[in-house]
Amino acid sequence: LIHEPDENFSLTAAVDDPTTITAAGSVLNAAGLIRNDDGNPTVNLIPIDTISEGNSGVVQKQVEVRLNHGSSLPTQIELVASDLTAVASADYVYLSSNTLTFQPGAPLSQFVTVEVKGDTLFERDEQFRLEIVSSPNALIDTGRIDITIANDDAPPTLTVTGGSPVEGNVTADNHVVPFTLAL
Repeated sequence: LIHEPDENFSLTAAVDDPTTITAAGSVLNAAGLIRNDDGNPTVNLIPIDTISEGNSGVVQKQVEVRLNHGSSLPTQIELVASDLTAVASADYVYLSSNTLTFQPGAPLSQFVTVEVKGDTLFERDEQFRLEIVSSPNALIDTGRIDITIANDDAPPTLTVTGGSPVEGNVTADNHVVPFTLAL
């Protein structure tokens, strides 16, 4: 199963005994066409698990781009990453080249790398999108995936210390209770 262009062919037959052939001359020629019926390959982005951001540095994750079958033509796939709730360069970096080329006879899977930046800030999980925007010679099947960066930081804590106001009638005296907010 390989997508390829239609192919022309010709046959030439030399005749040893011209008495058995009714055609004029001693050589017969024929032409034919082999039509491709395999169709273009389809390309898929393979979804990945959530990526935990870590507290510092970076976490790299490979995203697989896969063709369902080969082609006799080079197949270029152009990808882009875009912000959803995550912000490029602050939360993630799209590392790999934005164009993959699948050569004829080469493996049907290639990988792009995304890099998530660690921090110690408590925040909601964030997302960004990886999307195929162009694929001449291949049909797009699963062309978009949303990647989740999981927050792994503890929420802030609030501690109230000291003082014990007495409940009762409201008076003009205010009682101050100190507190500490740890982020």
